[in-house]
Amino acid sequence: MPKNSFYFQWHITDFCGNRCTHCYLNDFNKTKVSLRTARKIMDDMQDCCSELDAETILSITGGDPLTHPNIWEILEQARKFVRKLAVLGNPELLNEKSIGKLQSIGIDWYQVSLDGLQQTHDKIRSPGSFQRTVGGIRRLVDAGITVVVNSTISDLNLNEMSDVMRLCYNLGVGKWSFARYVPNSGTCGLTAREYNNFLKEVYRESIDLAGEKSTFISGDSLMNSAIDRPQDCDSIVGGCALGGSAMCILPDNTVMSCRRHKESSLGKWMKKGDLLELFLFHPKMQEYRKTELIEGCGKCAFRFQCRGCRALALAQSGNTFGKDPQCVITDS
Repeated sequence: MPKNSFYFQWHITDFCGNRCTHCYLNDFNKTKVSLRTARKIMDDMQDCCSELDAETILSITGGDPLTHPNIWEILEQARKFVRKLAVLGNPELLNEKSIGKLQSIGIDWYQVSLDGLQQTHDKIRSPGSFQRTVGGIRRLVDAGITVVVNSTISDLNLNEMSDVMRLCYNLGVGKWSFARYVPNSGTCGLTAREYNNFLKEVYRESIDLAGEKSTFISGDSLMNSAIDRPQDCDSIVGGCALGGSAMCILPDNTVMSCRRHKESSLGKWMKKGDLLELFLFHPKMQEYRKTELIEGCGKCAFRFQCRGCRALALAQSGNTFGKDPQCVITDS
């Protein structure tokens, strides 16, 4: 059995009914991958992971992926070869019929977003979104589908995140996680000390809340340093995935190393073999792997687990290898 995994985040459409203030989309049009091209891309995903002796983890997203006219055909093909299959979507189209389809296909989880309590969340996303999202979570949980809730954190909502985590626990979600807002330039509005204190607090609270059915572990690289839990290792075991075993594919077939890193485009997928070629040999990917260039990380005890967020470093300093603005270790 393969020991490694490779993660694809695939945006199959740009169309979305929400207008989130932190969204990366500038044009909420109806650009979408065709079913014919989608089938070819999935074949290439399978070939790429076979060559790398890796299991495929695939998250299908958008825009709102449930608006794609061929979403069910795409999910059905994906289910045949991926180890883990997720949908990262909106709640608006979650009804008895669509949830039944998700059940029959056998997705591993459905991810929605909660970016604060009702007033804050609706201000960030759209009026009524909070109630639609909570209702969608309840319907998914009732159907036995694992729900992941992700929150995008900034100075707009940091103080509400503990309450959001408790709400997720009470709703029976499988996992609550969070990521920092990455603007085109600047930071998410939090100081290194503020964010470090938040990470410590939310970790302590998660220990009290998490039970057998729910886990509340952040995907943020800085969590390891916040809770002072270094691993004894001499190679990368986690942290920022830029240049690592993960790629993002957009509806127009653009391939990126990281969706949040605005300069990480590797070109467009055109034919079988492109995914493996881009991953192994693209000059940007080779550059991103030079982790010794990261400012402040060279001798850090957490460098193989963390390396901060390279997208945020770029947004603040214009340098992919600059300091993570919320890293308390390199703060000065």
